[in-house]
Amino acid sequence: MPFVTKYGTIFGQLVQQLGRVIFVSPSASYAIDGRSYDASDENDGLSPERALRTLSQALTNARSGEGETVFLLRGTHAQTATLRWNKSVGIVGERPLVDVPGAAIGVMPPSILSFVGAAAPGLSIEANNVELGHLT
Repeated sequence: MPFVTKYGTIFGQLVQQLGRVIFVSPSASYAIDGRSYDASDENDGLSPERALRTLSQALTNARSGEGETVFLLRGTHAQTATLRWNKSVGIVGERPLVDVPGAAIGVMPPSILSFVGAAAPGLSIEANNVELGHLT
């Protein structure tokens, strides 16, 4: 994740929103700005340096209807069970460095939401005003 820093993305800003941003790491350890961190559901997730480990914990911590966003750090976020998204909270991933369809210039992969072994649907959106963005 060389393009995320403690200040945001390569351009210094995250997706604009009204409420809190809750960060989720795709793995137990991750790097930001050249430093290693440990993700844990015991963290508060309110800073890239204190990312949560699971998307389900981010949903538990989020407050519905307050303009909050769950930000998936770059990488593959694997879900093994259906996640019932029952709060009005957005889910966004890191934008690719170059957002050009079909560009083959070695761009790092974006945030990926994977459902391995989960019964269909892997993500059940059960609330209004849930925005999904920059996810594969």
